[in-house]
Amino acid sequence: MVLVNTLKNETVSEYLTQYSGGTKRIYQSVLRAFFGMVYPELLQIKDTEEYVTSLDKLSAEYVADLDQDFQKDILNYKEKIRDKAPKTRGLYFSVIFNYLESNNLEFQKRWKKNILGKGSDEAISEEKVPTPDELKRIISHLSLPARAYVYIMATGGLRPGEGLRLDLSDLLLDYVAKFPGEDGKVKEVQIPKINIRHKNSKTKVKRFTFITQEAKRELESFIDYRDEYIERLKHRGGRPEFFEKLESGRLIPFSTPTFIGMWETALKKAGLYARDPETNRITLRPHNLRKFFETWGNWSNPSVPECLVGHIEGMRKIYQRMDQAERLLVEGYKEAEPNLTLFDAVEIEAPSEEVKELKDRLTQNRLEILEGKDERRRLIDKVAKQERLLQLVIERMTWLEEETTEEGAWVEEEDGKIRFKFTEELE
Repeated sequence: MVLVNTLKNETVSEYLTQYSGGTKRIYQSVLRAFFGMVYPELLQIKDTEEYVTSLDKLSAEYVADLDQDFQKDILNYKEKIRDKAPKTRGLYFSVIFNYLESNNLEFQKRWKKNILGKGSDEAISEEKVPTPDELKRIISHLSLPARAYVYIMATGGLRPGEGLRLDLSDLLLDYVAKFPGEDGKVKEVQIPKINIRHKNSKTKVKRFTFITQEAKRELESFIDYRDEYIERLKHRGGRPEFFEKLESGRLIPFSTPTFIGMWETALKKAGLYARDPETNRITLRPHNLRKFFETWGNWSNPSVPECLVGHIEGMRKIYQRMDQAERLLVEGYKEAEPNLTLFDAVEIEAPSEEVKELKDRLTQNRLEILEGKDERRRLIDKVAKQERLLQLVIERMTWLEEETTEEGAWVEEEDGKIRFKFTEELE
């Protein structure tokens, strides 16, 4: 039974004004899904502005219609999301009930409890943290943009949403950390750094993290390709506001649903695709890349990864001494970097002069080999042209010999030149 007080007729947009950031996006997504079920015609609207206008109009009419069977709609929605995890279902229904009750529609507590379910606040999904070998298999089946995104989460400990909201300006890939060493002298360490702005962090706390040198190279390769990739996306069509974000500096050129599709495809190709039998959720979830960072780093100081991933307790322990915080984080990360590196060997110390000289010599040799290959190709082309020309000359000589035999003339080669001889000349 639904109790109705004085109705407010609050639209979805009006209701969402009290929220911001990730909370607003989640609530908006839930309400759009609910009203998309109630009003299927909403799903046919592609224009964003028209969709919002229609959603607001229909949501206001919905809460004002006393003949509407709200309980039936909620039961239908419960059936629609029955494969979601209990904790997720509880969140979805809390959003819907909160919106309806903000419009002075009240539901009996016992009925609400039955809808939410006894275990709605318990996460029961079987989840798995990928091993380095499994992650290598997954990465090998991802496109360059997706690989860069995975490297950010797996070696930087970012949440998926934090990674998606990064801007190019948040990347300090050539950052050099400077801090006093144990001997009192200033130590300099080059380490790729990523800033996470407070508005992009789940905890609303500004922080930074690091990524491996391997991840840096992958990220640089993607950045070189990024503009071309965006142009290709434009030809496929899409929302103008999405491309505006990319043009204003947003790093990652896809949304969460798009990446989930990429991730699941890669899991299948790698032979690692599996779903929890109870919740139907994939067991190797992108969010577990953050757990990969915490688990496989084999950190000697557990406060370092806790701080880098943004856990308040870890940040509090690291920043107890501000003058030592960066040293602890940099040295702790450099110690863990080999464990987070998937394909490359890691250089811990700066290369010696001998190593640099060998690298320069190797680079020069490679250039000479490439130049030699180019010269070889030119010679092959030249010989091929000469062979074709010689074949034409032979064919022409054969024809002339056949045509002039009865006239007392023939063809000879003299001093490398082709000459025609006639009987009259010999006499």
